[in-house]
Amino acid sequence: MFLATRKLQSQTRWDQAQSDVDTSMTALMRDFSCAVGARLDETSAPLTQQLLTRARSDAAVGSSRAKAQYRRERPFVGNFQPICVDRDADLAASPSFPSGHATLGWALGLILAELAPDRATEILARARAYGESRVVCGVHFVSDIEAGRLTGSSVVAAEHGQPDFLADVDKAREELKALRANPASEPYPGQCAAEAELTKRPW
Repeated sequence: MFLATRKLQSQTRWDQAQSDVDTSMTALMRDFSCAVGARLDETSAPLTQQLLTRARSDAAVGSSRAKAQYRRERPFVGNFQPICVDRDADLAASPSFPSGHATLGWALGLILAELAPDRATEILARARAYGESRVVCGVHFVSDIEAGRLTGSSVVAAEHGQPDFLADVDKAREELKALRANPASEPYPGQCAAEAELTKRPW
């Protein structure tokens, strides 16, 4: 799969993989806007951003502990195949299994699907593609992505045992409901058209 996806260099899916590298909250809110059906940012959806920020932190802990256990090398180590980011020693030394990006994307996808269940298919498709971008990028194996989804699911399941998390979910759900009812909150048209292609697996 690593070698097959090297053929995507200079194609639209490669560009999307590069865009998905950014894990800032600003980027994550933008990345899921089309799937949710509303333009998400810190101004339009502060409670949703607060909820997802918590999930991002918890997802990082979940994937980091597993990475430290398995210490798997990334697929670009030991070869000169192209990847969608700059090669550096820190990235090469960072363990590959499970994917932190896939853990994060899937965790956020599950939460957003809970907030907007009528958009669950679109949201989870985007979350899946977000993880798959790491295979396209050349920095993870497919099994890293699959393990990331499992880790993300575990993180969200654990969060549901916390009363304050559930209370924040209720607040964010109401916020998104109001936001989506506002015609002025439509997501980015050009971005949404490009993301429609992400439902196709890149391998």
